[in-house]
Amino acid sequence: MREAILAAMPILVWVLAALNLFLLILIFKEYGKNKYNKLPFLMGVLAFGLFYDSLIIALGTVMPEGGFFKAISQIRFVLHGFLIPLIIPISAMALRLKPKALKTVWLATLVLMLVGLISGICVNTEARTVGGIIRYASSAQTPGWAEAVQNGLSYVTVFLIIIAGAVVLIKEKTPHFLLAGFFMLAFTILGIFLGKSPDGDRTKSLMFFISMFGETLMTLFFLLFHKKRAKADRRINER
Repeated sequence: MREAILAAMPILVWVLAALNLFLLILIFKEYGKNKYNKLPFLMGVLAFGLFYDSLIIALGTVMPEGGFFKAISQIRFVLHGFLIPLIIPISAMALRLKPKALKTVWLATLVLMLVGLISGICVNTEARTVGGIIRYASSAQTPGWAEAVQNGLSYVTVFLIIIAGAVVLIKEKTPHFLLAGFFMLAFTILGIFLGKSPDGDRTKSLMFFISMFGETLMTLFFLLFHKKRAKADRRINER
């Protein structure tokens, strides 16, 4: 299994980057239809961060190590820490929280975005090559708090999507938001188990690649969720 994944990786990372770009365009087109609705805008900003991440991974198949590539790879961690907290207001909007509650959510989000931004800047990276892909990953020199913030934001927000998605499913009979979190979590878990190197070397893990599928599916189901809700809202307004 691992050998098959390694052989396909150099092509599939470009496919995933292209899919993320396509979904990014579709989400912003949805925002263009109704600029009063900020949900697709936030989804689009988050999708941009995921697209950038996938593009940098894809560029690792053709770009040389060091210099410029190291610099643009650092931005991956900055965007991750800065944009992932947007999942909090996205989930709040999915739950249709009232304006006062949304203000509190935004205050907490802005604080986390600032902390995430600083953590991304503080990540110390090192080059790793797996399956013909060069990528810059967090090294042992990264401060423990920065590593904890980067990882914590990822896991906490995924579970937040799942919880919010379960509530939305019960209230609106719409599974898409829940599926966004489910697939993100599922491919993270698959990455942990299927991505292991036979010799136990964590630097050769394929988790970064396997989790990319979860990120792409999360973006897709965010888009589907918005489209279905927007359609339902239009029907209500037309009555």
